[in-house]
Amino acid sequence: MRICQEFYCTTSGGGCGGYTLLRLSECLHGPVVVVCPNCKHRHPRTVKGGRIVEEGRLKDGEEIISPKSAYSKTPRAEDFLKGLPVNERDAAVVPAEEKPSLAAQQAHAILRESWAERFAGKLMGK
Repeated sequence: MRICQEFYCTTSGGGCGGYTLLRLSECLHGPVVVVCPNCKHRHPRTVKGGRIVEEGRLKDGEEIISPKSAYSKTPRAEDFLKGLPVNERDAAVVPAEEKPSLAAQQAHAILRESWAERFAGKLMGK
């Protein structure tokens, strides 16, 4: 299972003050370096059970590099802001949706149809 979380590029550490959405496997453990997709600021952290935490932040580890599309100047949900962790250097878990929204379902259907039109014949050897 993957844990969806939002990581804050702390201005107190020299970052840009933006948010990056990440999905990490709960099987991940150990030191990492989260790289902000906006300002490229490097944030050494530790992953425990898929959660990014400040502990051990002076260690180097595997880089976690997200696409620019994962970045936002504001958090994605206002409700999420109310539950931010006390430590701004920890990532905050974004609760999973129980049922995908209608827009998400439609987007998934469009992508599936597009993929089938584009690649199905090639995969079947046609």
